[in-house]
Amino acid sequence: FAIATVHNGFGHIVTSSPAPVDHGQRYASRDLPPEQAQRKRQERFPGARLAAALRTKLECAEASSEEDKRMICEVVSKELGGFQLANSNLRVLAAASLFGLDGVTAECIQVLNDAEQLFQLSTERLTLVEAISNGLQLQHCGELSLLPGIGGSEDDDMRSLGTALRGATGLISASLDFTFCDKIGDDGLKALGQGLSSARGLRELKLILAGCDRIGDEGIRALGETLSYLNALTKLVLDCHHCHEISDEGMKALGQGLSNTRDLTSVVLHLQCKRVGDEGLKTVFQGLRNAEGLTTVKVNGNVEVGGMQGRQEDARDRAQVIDLLRRRCGTTPRADAPPTDAPPADTPPADVPPADATPADAPPADATPA
Repeated sequence: FAIATVHNGFGHIVTSSPAPVDHGQRYASRDLPPEQAQRKRQERFPGARLAAALRTKLECAEASSEEDKRMICEVVSKELGGFQLANSNLRVLAAASLFGLDGVTAECIQVLNDAEQLFQLSTERLTLVEAISNGLQLQHCGELSLLPGIGGSEDDDMRSLGTALRGATGLISASLDFTFCDKIGDDGLKALGQGLSSARGLRELKLILAGCDRIGDEGIRALGETLSYLNALTKLVLDCHHCHEISDEGMKALGQGLSNTRDLTSVVLHLQCKRVGDEGLKTVFQGLRNAEGLTTVKVNGNVEVGGMQGRQEDARDRAQVIDLLRRRCGTTPRADAPPTDAPPADTPPADVPPADATPADAPPADATPA
């Protein structure tokens, strides 16, 4: 479903998800995530037209000819599930779009609460928290994207969001950005995790906690427990960059939680934390051993072990992690300090592609780890 209009001589359109034009956009010399590019595109849509869509009845529309009207009505009945469902789709898209325009009203909230199908919602954190306090429920939310905005979230905001997420049993994808929300602590992350635990069908989770320097091992332990319930998860992005209260103990709990996510195919971790060392990273990778379909592992921006490279005191333990990445990623991580029992360089393991068949995403041989 999409809503299009002409206003002041220009065409505008809102869509339920990022359109092809939203990919590859740049703003202030930086790449924009598709969700943010979509939001910027839709900010130009006249809000009054979206507000009118909340009350539109498609069956009352006119057409340029009676023949066209009959044809359109037939399509709505046969392909869109009838006018009741079509009207609901139209109103839900308008209501969700108004969230991006900061035009959230009681009518918007009621439309989303009465939705007859799963909807996608992309909005700033504080806008969502305010809507939840005004009665918004997320039981029909299938995709949720929280964008960074002005003002940081606090533990109370996380509790409100966690409470609302307990009813989000249809949630399939969640992208939650709390970058530099330095008032969020362990209690807030626990509350969020408890809410996410109810989304047993969640397939994709992106959780950005970069700069949340009050979060420590207790919060990560709670997150690990949450992950243990998300058995349908296939993609995980976790960014704890500069969360320096997190230590190897927190990583151990995270690894234990990951051991139950057997359907994972892609994992991206940013764990540049001062108190997280090799032992912590190693336990995270040990937790991934049960994910038989895992094809992509990235840590701290590298396809191999990232920050462990060059810091591993126990070469044998390091070899175990490299072996895991070999088997799961199909790549050959660089080994500038190979273990004593490693095979000669000219005799690669059977499951590692030959040197002249390096995967396209493998780093150059002479590259230096970040």
